[in-house]
Amino acid sequence: MSSKLYCRLLLLCCLFSNYAFAVGKLERVSLLRGGGEQGASTTEEDEVAKLKQEHMLLPNSNLPRQRVTESGQFKANGRTYSVKDLQPFNVFTYDGTIMVDGEPQPLEDDSNRSRLFMRKGEHGETILVSREGEKEDTDGRIKSIDVLGHDGTEVFLQALSDGSLVSIRQEDVDRQKLKGLSIGGIRGDEDELILDPNIDDDSGNNRKLQQGCSSYKVVEVAIAYDSSFCSQVARGSPDTARSVVEAAVARAALLFEEICIRVRLSHLEGYCTASQDPYRTAMATNDIGCGSRRGALQVFQNIWQNSRTNINRDAAHLFYGTNFPGSAIGCASTPALCNSQSYGVNQMSISSNPIFQGNLFAHELGHNMGSPHVSDPTNSGNFLMEPSLNSASNGLSSQSTRSIQNYISRRSCVSTEDGDSNGGGGDTGGDNNGDDNNGGGSNGESFRLESSLHQGFCVAVQGNVNLTNGTPVNLERCNDSSSAQNWIWDPQTRLIQSTAPGNKCLYPLGNARNGARMVVWDCNPSFSYAEWSYYSDRSLRPDFATRKCLDVLNANGETLQMWQCNGTQDKQWLVRR
Repeated sequence: MSSKLYCRLLLLCCLFSNYAFAVGKLERVSLLRGGGEQGASTTEEDEVAKLKQEHMLLPNSNLPRQRVTESGQFKANGRTYSVKDLQPFNVFTYDGTIMVDGEPQPLEDDSNRSRLFMRKGEHGETILVSREGEKEDTDGRIKSIDVLGHDGTEVFLQALSDGSLVSIRQEDVDRQKLKGLSIGGIRGDEDELILDPNIDDDSGNNRKLQQGCSSYKVVEVAIAYDSSFCSQVARGSPDTARSVVEAAVARAALLFEEICIRVRLSHLEGYCTASQDPYRTAMATNDIGCGSRRGALQVFQNIWQNSRTNINRDAAHLFYGTNFPGSAIGCASTPALCNSQSYGVNQMSISSNPIFQGNLFAHELGHNMGSPHVSDPTNSGNFLMEPSLNSASNGLSSQSTRSIQNYISRRSCVSTEDGDSNGGGGDTGGDNNGDDNNGGGSNGESFRLESSLHQGFCVAVQGNVNLTNGTPVNLERCNDSSSAQNWIWDPQTRLIQSTAPGNKCLYPLGNARNGARMVVWDCNPSFSYAEWSYYSDRSLRPDFATRKCLDVLNANGETLQMWQCNGTQDKQWLVRR
């Protein structure tokens, strides 16, 4: 055989061999996966499998899938809910501060990131929605929905890459895996620990629900995250890191609000550049600090005592991503608020589920507030203060509630806000001692807003009757005696409350984007679009979107809306008293 013929035969054999290998490879996929048409399904299956692992779910759990309808509806627990008319959920104090890698950042950011919105369901449920978008975007891509009932039920809906939502129920959670994660506390100030003689009346297996809060205690927390949190939890993004922190604080705020305590974020600092991270020394201890060894908790505490004394807070917590030896994922001093031991540390890399991340932080903050672990060794009650991480769908037990309220009522550093009775603060706007300093009540000095363009016409709630959520706000001929036209502005919460019956405040419906109509809604300092400031150019602007102004829509001056500020007379208002 000639060498030329041999080379040709060898080339044909190689080509045939490669073709056969390729065909075999394709057919192998076809036989096992059901053909090339199932490639997308395979990707979705892999995505769901990864979600189960990251959210600590049972491998065989069945996760029903759905899509939000065009009208904004979805289902959970056999009920239909809506993502329409959401209000932004702001976890920061009105004077909160942010730093990243040592540089101050604006509290009002324009970045495209996950943001929180909230509304109440018809049965009292809290619906917390995380959406991608800029600060004024309530129509961004949904990342997750949490439906938290007050009867111990909860459904968490997580978005997949194709936009569909999978429903995660309590029975889908791998409880055995959670039991292996311990969350603890160490003794704080002995002098501050006063035991209630009734605390041992139950084993913690009763949920404590308030029928309404005439006042709220406000606990302000400062949070720092280290470079291991930024890299492992936030994938190196400060915007993502902020969103994760906000979601955790929001979860804690919802849990504690049930027992008349509001949690707010006074300061956030983070480090995504490892060389600038002061908390690397805490991670270098390779110990959480909840035992006899000096660990992350003690190092974090020393850093803040030595170089963070100027930061306003009742407690400070560190979020980190490092996995220390042992089962402990959180530790905090108890009881400890507003003193040298009011600190906690939290391993937020244990799960990508914001419920578990928020529950971990809330649990350690609960220790700061004076609660020990509830005595439920079977971990069957899903109460927040059990010694192992759980869904906390039952909230705080009566035992935890009494412990916390007993301790926090004696902390003069913790401020007070008026609650459901009138929705504002004290009648005089607060005293000089920091108590009741978050609002002027209905006895404060009222005012009217008269249009500069349509003089003689004032901002008024439609109909001078008992107000309900969504009642329109328009322009009407000024009437000094009409409660529908009189308002009270609270310089602390920055809410503008109507003096008409119903305890409602001025809101742009859903958001502050161009064209948003004006209504009244429940007064709630957590709704950041309800916080207003009056400027020297006579404009009235929401603090969360200072480039938007209260505006008269049309020539007859009846309809009010939000619109881009431009200095024109239709966006100018005269304050009349």
